[in-house]
Parts: sequence; structure tokens; C-alpha cells
Amino acid sequence: MQALANHLVYPTSATILQKRLLFIFGASGTGRTTMVAKIAAMLRDRNPTKEIVLASLSGQNGTTNNQLQSFGRLLNLPSVMLGLSTPTEDFNKMTDYDFMVIDVHSDKPEAVLKVQEILTNLGEPEVGTLLAIPGSASSSMIRATIDRFKQINPLVALTKLDECEPKPAEFSTLAEDAVKIAMLSGTKSVIDPAVFASENILLQYLQENFSHFKTA
Repeated sequence: MQALANHLVYPTSATILQKRLLFIFGASGTGRTTMVAKIAAMLRDRNPTKEIVLASLSGQNGTTNNQLQSFGRLLNLPSVMLGLSTPTEDFNKMTDYDFMVIDVHSDKPEAVLKVQEILTNLGEPEVGTLLAIPGSASSSMIRATIDRFKQINPLVALTKLDECEPKPAEFSTLAEDAVKIAMLSGTKSVIDPAVFASENILLQYLQENFSHFKTA
């Protein structure tokens, strides 16, 4: 299990909070938007004098993301709506914020291509990508999700761990697909912080998870 934890963990996961633009991907119901809010809250706590913005990247300009707006009001952070038609260079021109956490609120393949273009133009020091995968996801769903977003090679946040725990088969699929886990999170409450993955934390989680699985 220690070898598995070492293989799965992204060793410098906390560095994602240094990205000026952080795009969060995931299908509807994966805890993606809650993850956006949790990361924004962490950024605010670590950078109390910095400007932090929540954003929604959707298929059309002006599409409202009500849940994100609610989280913005709860955290007292501004939220903006962006569309896939927003020019890539505009993301570099946005200088009225220090960090923008972006909920990719679109299931179109164009959304992945848009972020890939932004990543290419601005570079990895500026742009990060995180993929929300819920603890309830099956091996086949994990594999399909990873394949869908492989172009941008995102780090993974395991979400909804307060509702359902991945089983050994799912962790094996993550390992086989060379996934790197950066964060672990429950998503029932936005107030409870996410946890950065480390080898020790992931090892402890695996031991508890596998022990529970054997007992069950």
C-alpha cells in the first residue's frame, strides 16, 4: 500500500495554490463547483491581501452558474461568468485579480481545447488544471473520465469522500492510468477544507479504506 500511495500521490500538490488561473473540471454531480469554492477559501486564508475571483467557464457568454454565485456570496468573493468565445489573450489581460479559480461549467469538448490553448499560451507556472472524481465513481467511469481529459493532463481531486469511498479496484484503475492525486475532499460542506495529498495521508487513507473493505 505504501508503494501504491507513492505511485498515486502528486508530491508537491500544495503548489497548485500558486497558479494564477486554476481550472476545475468534472462532470455534473462530481462536487466540482464545491471544490472550486473550497480552493478559493483556502486561497483567501493564505493570501488575505490578494484579490481572489470565482469564475464560471461555460459554453455561452453570460450563462449563469447559480451555485457558484451562492458560494461567492457565502465567501464574500466576486464571481464572474466567462464563455468559450472569450479570447485566449483576454485571460492574460485580466489584471484586476491575483488568483482566479474557474469552474469549467461546460461538458463540450471545446472547453478542454480552450483550456489547452490557454495553458499553451500562458504556461504551467500560470495555469493549473484539476479534475474532480467522486469516491462513488466506478472503474469504467474513472477510465472514461481520465481519457476525456488526457489532453490537459490534470491533477485529480478525489471528492465526495464523506459520502462514498473508492474501493481497491478503483484505486487500481487510478494507478494503471498514471493518475496523480493532489487533493482529497468531502463535499457536503464548503466550510470543511480539502486536504492536500501526501504519501503519508494517502497511505493512511488507503489503510483505513482497505481495512473497512475487508471488514465489509
